Amino acid sequence: MIRQQFRGIDLVDWRSWVRMGDDRDGYLGMPPGHSLQKRTPLVPPPVRDNKINRLWRPLLLVMGVLLIVGGYHPWHRSMASQSWPVVEGTIVQSALVVDPGTWRGVVERLFHVTRVEYVYTSNYKNHRSGRIEFGLGDQRFLFREFAQRVVQRYPEGKQVQVAFNPEQPDESVLETTPSAGGSLIFMVFGIICLAMRHFLGLKEEGRSA
Repeated sequence: MIRQQFRGIDLVDWRSWVRMGDDRDGYLGMPPGHSLQKRTPLVPPPVRDNKINRLWRPLLLVMGVLLIVGGYHPWHRSMASQSWPVVEGTIVQSALVVDPGTWRGVVERLFHVTRVEYVYTSNYKNHRSGRIEFGLGDQRFLFREFAQRVVQRYPEGKQVQVAFNPEQPDESVLETTPSAGGSLIFMVFGIICLAMRHFLGLKEEGRSA
């Protein structure tokens, strides 16, 4: 009897039939519990316009480019300073900045800021600078312990080696190694933002395919 029911049905139509095994009335004269019920064809869900991805992708692109550019500049300056001439200098001020209690103290309230200044002589001219390293977070630290280490490393009166720019002698630095807080971390986060943007783009293309 089953062969008679499937006679004349091709392979594709036969696969669209499934034995339900329910207790409803029989289909095409079959007894309850052994009915052949027409299966609803599987229709892929409609592709939805993902507005979140469209909003985040340009934002991640801008953030990634800004972070990479912002981190590349101090890293490039640090690498260039390794070939600058070096002279001896003297630390004239080294202390933690006290919160002045005004709007200018917003940065000081968010970070622990040090003030390390030194003097040096170049081409028979005296110069004064407060740059320890090239970086966006130079002398600004999230933890007080790091700020205290800088003050202890550069106490007042200490003789230090100062690398200065021969083209602009008033530009100098004490540490020529790239700053992890102001260059490498920014570049890493920028690459992560671009990678996330690329992943969202692949995900959106997969949904629209």
